[in-house]
Amino acid sequence: MTNEVLQAIEARRSCRSYEERQILPEELSAVTRAGTWAPTGMGRQAVKIVVVQDKDTVAKLERMNAAVLGNPDAHPFYGAPTVLVVFADSTVPTHVPDGSLVLGTTLVSPGDSIPAQSMKPFASSTSPIRNSFPSSCARSPAKDVMT
Repeated sequence: MTNEVLQAIEARRSCRSYEERQILPEELSAVTRAGTWAPTGMGRQAVKIVVVQDKDTVAKLERMNAAVLGNPDAHPFYGAPTVLVVFADSTVPTHVPDGSLVLGTTLVSPGDSIPAQSMKPFASSTSPIRNSFPSSCARSPAKDVMT
C-alpha cells in the first residue's frame, strides 16, 4: 500500500539556499493552508501564522533569531525572502506542541508541487517550510493567517 504522507515525510529535505524572488501567492497559500490544518491540543486552533515578506522586517527578525540562537552574526534564514512567524497562546497548556505541529505540518506534502525556496520559520524551528498536504479529517482549520 502506498501512503502519500509517509512518502512526503521521507522525501522532505532542509533547504539552506533560497531564490531572491518571493514565493508565488498560490504556493504561499498552500503552505499557510497546511499550517491551519495542523492538529492542536483539544482542537483549540489557537495558533496564529504571520507571513512576513518586507525585506527590512525579515532582516530584523533574522537578527532577533540569531540572538536567540546565541550567535548575533549568524544568518539563520539563509536569505529566504519570506518568513512565517508562528504565534501560540502561552496561556494554553499545549502552546509549544501546537506551534510545533503547525510548523511541522507546513514542512511536508505529497509530491513536489512547491519548490523549497523562499520560506523559513522563525525562532525555535529548524527546518524550512516546504509544502502542504490535504487533510481528510472532518474538522475546521484555524482561521488566522495574516499577511
